[in-house]
Amino acid sequence: MPRVTIVIRAKNEEFWLGKCLGQIAAQDFKDYEVVLVDSGSTDNTRDIFRAGVPRGKVVDSPEPFLPGRAINKGIAAGSGELAVILSAHCVPASERWLSALVRAVAPSDVCGAYGRQLPLPSSQPADTRDLLNLFGVEPRLHRRDTFFHNANSIVRRSVWEDVPFDPDTPHIEDRIWAEHVIPLGWTIAYEPEAAVYHHHGVNHLDDRSRASSISDILTARSLEEHTAVPAFLLPENEQTLYCVLGHDDSTAAHLAPLLEELERRCPPGRVLVHSATPKAMKREHATVVPRVPEDDGVGMVEVLARMVAEASAARFYPTCVVYLNLRRHAELRPESIGRLVERFYEGTYDSVFTARKEYSGRRVWVRSGGTYRAVDSDFGSAAPDDPVYIAEYGLGLATRPEFIRSGTLVGANVGIVEV
Repeated sequence: MPRVTIVIRAKNEEFWLGKCLGQIAAQDFKDYEVVLVDSGSTDNTRDIFRAGVPRGKVVDSPEPFLPGRAINKGIAAGSGELAVILSAHCVPASERWLSALVRAVAPSDVCGAYGRQLPLPSSQPADTRDLLNLFGVEPRLHRRDTFFHNANSIVRRSVWEDVPFDPDTPHIEDRIWAEHVIPLGWTIAYEPEAAVYHHHGVNHLDDRSRASSISDILTARSLEEHTAVPAFLLPENEQTLYCVLGHDDSTAAHLAPLLEELERRCPPGRVLVHSATPKAMKREHATVVPRVPEDDGVGMVEVLARMVAEASAARFYPTCVVYLNLRRHAELRPESIGRLVERFYEGTYDSVFTARKEYSGRRVWVRSGGTYRAVDSDFGSAAPDDPVYIAEYGLGLATRPEFIRSGTLVGANVGIVEV
């Protein structure tokens, strides 16, 4: 009976698998068997494995891929008292990789260990940064910290039999396993000598969908008491300036309901109204900013910048500026302003604005020099799950004053409130 079962997880890994198997064959520790858990490869992954490990076992992991389920199937197919878990694109860095992993679980209180992960010269800078930050050069023991990583790890079969990996979670089955075994009195080791090269790192080339899913799982499990928005980010505790443009004789009747809503939300002095008819303004809650001749011919951003400067001159320094335009009164919904501002602070966005969703697939063109170019690159209709959003700033825009002062109005990190 081999002492170690090496479980390799793979799907379409023909580029990396041969390299991985070659390094496994070169190990100074020889008492092992190899099991490939294949998740529906359509390339030469299986053939490469059979050629490299003629006596190895191949196990199917049906879709949808769930990491804990795949690992459980692989360990169950082997017979080693220790199970090494390895991603097929993780290539052992030296012939001492396997012996270092085995040595790491030699102490009787250690139930599992994980090894170092190294970037390649071709790795993206963000992946290189993450790998070098997470996996250092010093061995350590985890008696409370539940970080564990199954791209390159080893576990005791006897512990796995009592506590298998969660078969239903889409991510971080390794950390969830550690959460269960550490309270039972077990220790997890980190062994830097058991190093592998991992070209795309732990965050899969900044896969945002994966990052979002992992973030949700970790937050739910680890930050239960911190999920509420902190008090310092609640709108009532923040410095918000409301700037209303478009006031004149034609829109005067529509100002009152808007100001009533704003009065409920902020103290006096935090609502500025840019008005062409300032004498018609009788609302004490709002501060009038008269339209001056210099405002003719300038854009909305320049007007907002003057209003922000006037607020600062009155010693009010906003962290958020909300722009509303009375000329859009037919569509302006005062009750939606609160959600706009809440979203801005909750997400710590640069800007949050009202936008209209479109699925029409109509092509959008912009002028480029003496000609025009299409904004999109697809001549087909827009997909139902991939709409475009048309900004409607006048119906509500919350943004940081720094962008208004610089003339750019919105930042790069934006949130949208749909009309």
